[in-house]
Amino acid sequence: MEKKRYSRKRTAWPALGVTLGIISILTVAVLFWTEKTNRTELFNWLGGSTKIAENTDETATTTSTAASAQNDFTAGSARKEASKPNINEGTITDNNGATVTPPAENTWVRSSDGSSVIVYSPINNQVLLTGQILSGASTATRVNFRLIDNISGVIAQGTLSVVNGKFSGVSSFKTVASDGRVDIFTSDDQGVESNNVSIPVRFAQ
Repeated sequence: MEKKRYSRKRTAWPALGVTLGIISILTVAVLFWTEKTNRTELFNWLGGSTKIAENTDETATTTSTAASAQNDFTAGSARKEASKPNINEGTITDNNGATVTPPAENTWVRSSDGSSVIVYSPINNQVLLTGQILSGASTATRVNFRLIDNISGVIAQGTLSVVNGKFSGVSSFKTVASDGRVDIFTSDDQGVESNNVSIPVRFAQ
């Protein structure tokens, strides 16, 4: 009887070992699965490492098609006019070419052909304030304007009549931006822009 009891005691140890082994394997498998699927940060806590989630793209993207400010203020190739926003943050009221005193000619900004659009005011890198005059000359019957800041994008746009070769308008706008630009250009019946003059400006804070 003593020998048989001793035999059962010895054969119990291998069974216990197998059971513990299976439990250990299952535990490790569950931990790896939860870590791979970002269900737990247990491994980070145990190992002291920082895990960055997979497929993380730190570059923000947008699906917006609205016009926005650009770092490069040079004119590009022909392009369609942007659709006008429903609500503008500013306006430029047409003065119908009211007489303006142009600044020194060396400050004028001209279209690439030298005469289709000439902007007297604002000048490059001017601090633009609400109430200031946008003015110039053109061989067209009207010019388009677009006022842009580097936060909201287009904050005002429209047209100004050219009377006796001159155009002018009074600006009125609100912005918290520090930089932006004014575009003056002509367009055809299909809305394709031409003779674009882009003037970088700053806004007072």
